[in-house]
Order: sequence, then C-alpha cells, then structure tokens
Amino acid sequence: MVCPCALAQSAQPEPRSHARLLFRGDLDSDETKRAFLSGLEKLDEVGAGTILIELTGNRARPDLLFDVLRAVRDAKSPLVVHLQDDADREVGPGQLAIALAAESASISPRTRVVRTIDDDLTALNPEIEDWSVIGLDLRHAVEQIAMARSIPQAWLEALVAPRSGLWAIEDAQGQLRLVDEGSGDARPVVTRTEAGWTFDFDASSAARLYGLGLNRSTRTLANALSLRGRPVETIEIDSGLISAHVRCGTLIREVRVAIRLADAALDIRGNRRGSETLMPRDYRTAADKAAGLVEECRGAIAEVEALTTTYPEILCMTPPADEDAPTEIGGPAVSSLTAWRDAVHDAERDLARVDDRIADYRRR
Repeated sequence: MVCPCALAQSAQPEPRSHARLLFRGDLDSDETKRAFLSGLEKLDEVGAGTILIELTGNRARPDLLFDVLRAVRDAKSPLVVHLQDDADREVGPGQLAIALAAESASISPRTRVVRTIDDDLTALNPEIEDWSVIGLDLRHAVEQIAMARSIPQAWLEALVAPRSGLWAIEDAQGQLRLVDEGSGDARPVVTRTEAGWTFDFDASSAARLYGLGLNRSTRTLANALSLRGRPVETIEIDSGLISAHVRCGTLIREVRVAIRLADAALDIRGNRRGSETLMPRDYRTAADKAAGLVEECRGAIAEVEALTTTYPEILCMTPPADEDAPTEIGGPAVSSLTAWRDAVHDAERDLARVDDRIADYRRR
C-alpha cells in the first residue's frame, strides 16, 4: 500500500533551478543600463535556469528602455519579472513594459503603475535631438510583445509612447479595455498634455488588462513557479545616479567651505592682536594647516570628476547653488553643464591661489 504522504509528495512539481536579478531604482543612466544588461547576460550564459527579475523603479529613460526591452525579449533563458516597491508602492509603466517583454510577469497587489510629468528623463541625454524617433523605436519594440501576448498594440504603446489619452472601461462581457474616448464610468489611465504624459493604474486593473499575475512578494511568485531553494546566483543592481548627484553637490559645497577655511588659516596677521611679532614657525604652521585643507579639496574634486565620468547625466542635473551665478533677473542663467564645470574650475583656480600663498609662507 502506498503511503498517502508519498502520493502527495509525488504530485508536487519538481523544483526548478533559478537565478535572481534584483534591480533597485530607476532606469536613468547609461551606467545603470550597462550594469543591468551585463547582469542579465551573465545569468543568461551560465544556464542557471529561470531568471527571476525584481524591478522597483518609477522612471525609465526612453533610449535606455529600448535597449533593455530588446535584451529581455531576446534572452535565451526563461525570464520572470516581478514588480514591487515597498518604499512608495509604485512602479513606472516602463518597468511594466519590461515585465511584459519577459516570458511571464507578476505585480504586487499593493503596487500602482504610475508616471507623472516630472518622471520625464529625456533631459538627461542632451545628445538626442529628436525624441520622437525614440518613440517610434519603442512603438516598434512593443509591437512584437503585443503580438506574443495577444494584446492590442495601443495598450502596450500606452506604457512607453502613447499617441493619445486613454481610458479604462469594462465592456458588456465584463472585460477591461483601454479606449481613446472617455465617457460614463471610464477611468482615465493615460493623459497627454503639452507638458508631457501621465499614467495611473492600480495593480488589479493592470493585471486584468495585461495578463499579469498577482503575488504579494517574490517569494510567493517563486513558490508558484516551483522555484524553490536558494538561487544558483543572485545579482543586485542599484541605480546610483541620484545618490551620486547628491554626493557631488555635497562635495562642491565642502570644497568651497574648505577653501574659505584655508584662506582664514593663512590670514595670520588678521588673527593676531596688537603688534605681536610673527615668527617663521607661525607662517609654517599656517601653511601646514592650509595645505591639509587643500589636499582634502583636491581629493573631493577628484571624486566629483570620477562620479561625473561614471554618471555624465549628473552634469544635466541641478548644480550646487552659487551666490555669484547670474539669475534670470540679472542676466541669462547658465546651463547645468556650464554651472557644474564653472564650480570645479572656480575651485581649482582658488586652490591654485591658496597654493601660491602656502609656498610663499614656507619660504619665510
């Protein structure tokens, strides 16, 4: 007689090997895209089985999105994408498009698919003069995804480059659809204005419309797919652009403060009372203190240059405030790129001036 527990165990599907690719943050820089594609290629070539990809980002730059969609679509290994962000409970429509390019896709019930006007990242790549061409490329890319999933192409275009506003309605059969004219109980999903376009859809509706699975966590999804046990390999990627931008701004401000402190350290006559005689050691002590600050400044500037080399997009983002910079009232404001370069050049000029004073003090 066969034990019932043995029958239950035999009915369970065999566990499958898998790898895990965790991508935290937005698809907002070339460096982040390279890291993602490199990680995907590595897992694809080692033959780890199913690749489970977790996406948390809210934004996706269109030119980078095109490359990622193509890589996900062309991967040799089965790809499963889960959308979940426990921080703000939102992901972007670009991330949903990536999920739909995979073999299967899932979303957390607590996660909305949202894009706002401020999520437009095209300003981070000034080399592209006509973004409408990228829009055409994206529409062509999702055409094949739409065919594979038997979804109207306009519904996929709504995630990457919508042509018009779209509303969600239920038809007579209770099926959810997107239409280009809203009336009655229709809910706006895509809104297009001169300022840009927005997208807003709850997880349940997105699942119904695009055929997504609903799973509260990656663990739940993995169990449903019989992806048990530890991943063969795990690769974690963090979009570092925002933190690198903040770091560069902090470094520039610290350099400006350190230069003022170096100047103050060299102002030894102003720090003396009455007619105290200055000795050679006083000049050397001041020079040594200023030299330490100068060394710190040069280290900070080297870090800024390294970060902006890795993330050139920083030069298109808000530069640190400069009291001497012209305003719109006093004259035309300089570009972000010019402002960043001016900040570094000004610091290097001031440091050269401090170097001259230090050398003079050491000769005394």
